[in-house]
Amino acid sequence: MADYSKNFLTSMTGHINFDDEPDNVNTGDPVPKNTNRIPLPDYKNPESRLTYAKAFKEKYGKNTEPGFGDIPLRANEKPAWGSDTSKNLANKYATQMGLDPALFYASSMIEGQSGLYKGSVKGNPDVVRYTGDKDYPVSAVWSFGLDSLPDYLPSLKEKGYLPKDFDKNFKVWDKDVSPAGEGYPNESIMFKSTDAGVQAKAAMMNFLMVRYTSH
Repeated sequence: MADYSKNFLTSMTGHINFDDEPDNVNTGDPVPKNTNRIPLPDYKNPESRLTYAKAFKEKYGKNTEPGFGDIPLRANEKPAWGSDTSKNLANKYATQMGLDPALFYASSMIEGQSGLYKGSVKGNPDVVRYTGDKDYPVSAVWSFGLDSLPDYLPSLKEKGYLPKDFDKNFKVWDKDVSPAGEGYPNESIMFKSTDAGVQAKAAMMNFLMVRYTSH
């Protein structure tokens, strides 16, 4: 498999970097201290987090799409149905595929992973995106943008991007109505856990990069 960890945006323009730095041990700060950086928020304080998001957007992305401001805020949070923090899950599965973890994490968040955290739904602080199936609660389509995953699954397993037994981690949904009922967005594939979704996202991302660069 191709290793893209050195060829793409390895530090998210220097502002988001998942590498551990010696001078930042046990500080919770993902990059070395820089007097030009916006001070990190109190992650347990919603007002502090919102202030940081606004400052981040003002300084680095005035044309950023609405909702993207939570990308730097969720790195140290554990998504619903996930076994670890966003940062650690991205490091684990992106590294296996030779992808830059920070770039991969940002891509996943933009594609829908941002809906897997409490507080992501305006007016409903305890609600997260849910398929409606208690055994397969994580959406491939709406939480990871993997609407074409069913078409690629055979190749992903055959070429080693996903393990042969990966089928145990997902369920195909082919009914005309969402498992959540009428009026809800329909599904195609649903994962048992967020970990499985992150793993599939990393596999798909690297698989398509290899196809693109081979032409």
